[in-house]
Amino acid sequence: MMKTVFMGSTTNPADHIVNEARINHICQNNDHAKAFLKAYSDYAHMIDDAVDGDLKGDIERVVRVNSEWTGQLLFNPFVEKIKGVIYPVMMAGLNAWADSEIATKHPDIRIRRAADVLKSYHAEIIYQIAYHVGGYDHMREVSKMWRTFDFDFQDEPEETKPE
Repeated sequence: MMKTVFMGSTTNPADHIVNEARINHICQNNDHAKAFLKAYSDYAHMIDDAVDGDLKGDIERVVRVNSEWTGQLLFNPFVEKIKGVIYPVMMAGLNAWADSEIATKHPDIRIRRAADVLKSYHAEIIYQIAYHVGGYDHMREVSKMWRTFDFDFQDEPEETKPE
């Protein structure tokens, strides 16, 4: 599947994976912000894998990721400080992702194209974290470097494609 980078410095999607070095940069070495972003990333990928059918009964992963995510939401002082801002962003991202899953099956080609943008809304959490640890200029820097959209657009709706 072809992936295209928007506003990024490379066309290699692997260069845009959230890893430890990138988390350090985004979070400006704020340990609480880093722990939250890592847990958020792990949780989002696990949920996506569950929906896509890629989780396949990995109970150890489910328990570990849910435990870490729950702990971050309940006890992380960084999250406590920004929860009034971060929660609506998380809800908007979840809503957009759900809509994107529906849109991939829509008969209208324009709606299927929009699915790529909708599913990328979850990344707004990254830019909010960058803003809260480093201000507006840091948020803009991170946004310009890391804003990518995974273009998975299909010419035909998923449900009508021949197997």
